[in-house]
Amino acid sequence: MTLRVLVRVDASPAIGLGHAMRCLALVQVLRASGHDVVIATLAMPETLRHQYHSLGVATQDMASVMAGSAEDAASTEQIAYAHDVHWVVADGYAFRLPWQQQVRRGIAVIGARLALLDDEAKADAWDVDLLLNQNLGFAREAYTDRAGAATVLAGAQYVLLREEFRAMPRAPRASVPVARRLLITMGGADPDNVTTQVVQALSALDDLELRVVIGAANTHGRSIEAAVRDLPNTVTARVLAQVTDMPQQMQWADLAISAGGSTLWELAYMQLPALVVVLAENQRGGASACVAAGSIHELGDVDALHSSEIARAVTALRMDQSQRDTMAQAGATLVDGLGARRVMHALEAASQVAATQ
Repeated sequence: MTLRVLVRVDASPAIGLGHAMRCLALVQVLRASGHDVVIATLAMPETLRHQYHSLGVATQDMASVMAGSAEDAASTEQIAYAHDVHWVVADGYAFRLPWQQQVRRGIAVIGARLALLDDEAKADAWDVDLLLNQNLGFAREAYTDRAGAATVLAGAQYVLLREEFRAMPRAPRASVPVARRLLITMGGADPDNVTTQVVQALSALDDLELRVVIGAANTHGRSIEAAVRDLPNTVTARVLAQVTDMPQQMQWADLAISAGGSTLWELAYMQLPALVVVLAENQRGGASACVAAGSIHELGDVDALHSSEIARAVTALRMDQSQRDTMAQAGATLVDGLGARRVMHALEAASQVAATQ
């Protein structure tokens, strides 16, 4: 059975790219299995839009409405009707219970179902057919009595990892006595310009080779470039904008400084030790779980970040080969790369059951 799936997701400097990037991982496996997908969005950077288009997936712009509003729900329903979909998959914090109720009721007319990606299990109730939380430390029991009859997929076995990561060999990372290659990546947007602060903090160190990644929705390029130019001669650095080969960049590095969010699972899969900054409340749970699992060290919240602490933490970890090796091994156990396929199989199975009823 060929599925027709509508993915409702947004991406912008204000909300970041994380939702759209993990949806891209699901879309990749759906398209590889012959399923049809369309994206409905209020906002999306052209570079990310192009990645969807390269998979043969259309991105349909919605009317200028507020995400999660009744108007948004009505527009989502209309696009679902137009494509006669089997599933609407929504990813975003704006899609709360009233939106879910309206969309689920509306698409039931065409026999379609609603799936929602969640990160925190904090809502009082959900009205969906499938609920996905890909974060470490969550289990189906987190949603007991609040998700109705929904199928719940919870835990890191469902991490939506993009094909470019899954295609990388999983050989153990080479162990080096001193970490000299440092990757800095603060996500697709970095609204607080933490990247510049991190680069400036590293000016107190030497014998480093930096690669500084600027995401597609990052508006601080000039500030970051200036901070890189001010680095001492003992530190070499490259600024990489809108990177399309992030797995290769992670493979190159000995150590990363990263934001939280979905990047945590990419770092784990690539067995790359990392110092992590929590940029938003919704990143706190995932970062804490990875600290407990041993795959990262946390630098703390963005509001309490100090340059001296960044420099001290980098110095300590880059000199501690044993600790970095332990972190790499911990990461390897967290993510196996099969999560997107497991989610696709759940969508397929539910649709097969519906087709026989």
